Amino acid sequence: IASPKNIDSSDFCKQLEQWKSDGILQEFPQGSVCSISKNGNIQPIQDQTFYYGANGMGNIPLAMVDQAKKSSHFELEQDTWVSPSSGVRYQKNSGTWKLQAKGKTLGYYDQLIIAHNGKCADRIMSKTPAKDVHSLLRVNFNPTVPAHGGKKMTLNSLYSVTVVLPLDSEWSRALPPDFVCGMLADHPQVRSLTCQTRKYAATSQQQQEQEHEVWTILSSATFGKKHKASQEFLPSEVIDKVTTLLVQAVDGVLKTSVGGTPEPNDSSSGDKKDAQQTTTSNKPSQVLENRVQLWGAAVPLNVWKNQEGFLYDSNNNVGVVGDWLVEPSIGGAWTSGYQLAQHLLLEDESSKKNPTTVGMEGGFERSESVKSAGIAAIPQ
Repeated sequence: IASPKNIDSSDFCKQLEQWKSDGILQEFPQGSVCSISKNGNIQPIQDQTFYYGANGMGNIPLAMVDQAKKSSHFELEQDTWVSPSSGVRYQKNSGTWKLQAKGKTLGYYDQLIIAHNGKCADRIMSKTPAKDVHSLLRVNFNPTVPAHGGKKMTLNSLYSVTVVLPLDSEWSRALPPDFVCGMLADHPQVRSLTCQTRKYAATSQQQQEQEHEVWTILSSATFGKKHKASQEFLPSEVIDKVTTLLVQAVDGVLKTSVGGTPEPNDSSSGDKKDAQQTTTSNKPSQVLENRVQLWGAAVPLNVWKNQEGFLYDSNNNVGVVGDWLVEPSIGGAWTSGYQLAQHLLLEDESSKKNPTTVGMEGGFERSESVKSAGIAAIPQ
């Protein structure tokens, strides 16, 4: 998480401080988050605070659930698939929403809030009377968006590749000793490189026992689209190819050979550029283990600007929150949800009737920060 600069962030900044105080988040050490040029020039990012989950980012939703349980009656249904085609039905006579999963009714609710985007959010609202809401949830998938912002929400697709390397790897030796994470704004294939081992620094005893390092690479959106496959069941050949290409792309920046050294003058058939990078190596790959995930509906490239930060349709009692309504970041997502909650509470207290419809008027604007960083709206 980057401390926000581009949104009305006073409430989120307070939340960051609370999570930090509670041990949910920790600050990256100053100088440990860097920018890396495609030529390998490394510069620490100054005048910016970055945070990471003390025990993973999953700590954040868990903390939010704990907070909700303390302040109100709250029930959490996990591992429950609400089908986009039949899981949500508006009950016209009562003005409520029926939710069901696997043929079982989960309940009837006065308000429905969509905190999601992508194909499922599009489909789940497509057969409801909330047509204005559905029109804004329609989505394109593309690595770029027009300068004018486009006419639909547009999401990119990114690969996340995590690899295990031997301790004191070539990457560790090529990077400064205080390096933890690097952003590559101008690289065609790679946008982020993080050493998880350095981020979650071990005790001196654990360090003596360590034999491996763990690194995570996030791809560019162009790379994600070019190598897109079924994200639920990635074929093994796609996993191997994506891992090899991204590891060797990092090698190209750092002038290392973690991914192995390709044989020279290879001219295999197919995509010549990729073929050259995936040929049999004179020097074997140093990757000991890998995990690959395709983030199909990843980062919004444009934002629906409506001065509200959320959508609410009072005729059908349905709201929408998400980072695409504020800025593409965790701070944007949190702020959107917080602002809708305030709208529902304040309207209910002041008028004792349904909240008014807000947020439908606006237009899409391209996020220049996402255009630069690729993986989120990162303040520059």
